[in-house]
Amino acid sequence: MTLRGACVTLGIVSFIGIVGCGRLAEMTGYNEEAIPQGATVENVIPTDESWTTIAVQRPLGAQSARSDVKRRWASANYGTHAWRPALAGGRVPTGYSAFEKFEGSKWVWYPEPDFSFGEVNSVPSNHPVVHMRREFYNAMAPGKLADAYVDVMTSGLITVRVFVNGARARPTGVRPRSLHYGATPNMEPLRYVFPEHIVYGKNVIGIEATAHIKRDVDGETVPNYVRDGVIAKVVVR
Repeated sequence: MTLRGACVTLGIVSFIGIVGCGRLAEMTGYNEEAIPQGATVENVIPTDESWTTIAVQRPLGAQSARSDVKRRWASANYGTHAWRPALAGGRVPTGYSAFEKFEGSKWVWYPEPDFSFGEVNSVPSNHPVVHMRREFYNAMAPGKLADAYVDVMTSGLITVRVFVNGARARPTGVRPRSLHYGATPNMEPLRYVFPEHIVYGKNVIGIEATAHIKRDVDGETVPNYVRDGVIAKVVVR
């Protein structure tokens, strides 16, 4: 091979490498080496209208062959043009120690027509799974974080899974009971700790909430029963 041929080959390989890395970085969301000028760095992120949601029949996002992110919908730089702002509201009860963790947060759910916080809501059969996500910027090196966790509570027959930058976060402590039909808020919040998943720059917290079909106090079927939805507060500092 001539020197010119070697240079051309090396250039092609380099170009492919750059494009490949860029494409992978775009999919994983780890391509922001600096926080954009004017970006807001948040340390406490409550659930409110700033979260985006989408309701689906089944959970989103299988692992991509070219990405290390298992749930791309919960990773940075994921296209969310079809997502809608969360429906936020509802009264956070007082007098329950469990709710002290959620000061400033609101109950959130997908904006289903006629959804009413605190009422018996039967969501459509093709919308039993609601994905919620929130992007935020972290200005600290991951190894220097004192706290990185989210407290989550549900109201209704709902189970949740939490993802941070596409990686599954595991709950700590004993899994609490869901709020049952007609019950008062009596479940303890569940905490997910995830310092190992936080990066410098853009991060994404994702909550997958699944409503389940159960029976009410009269034995009648209540499909996909939801009362208030999900309430959470993220702390990264």
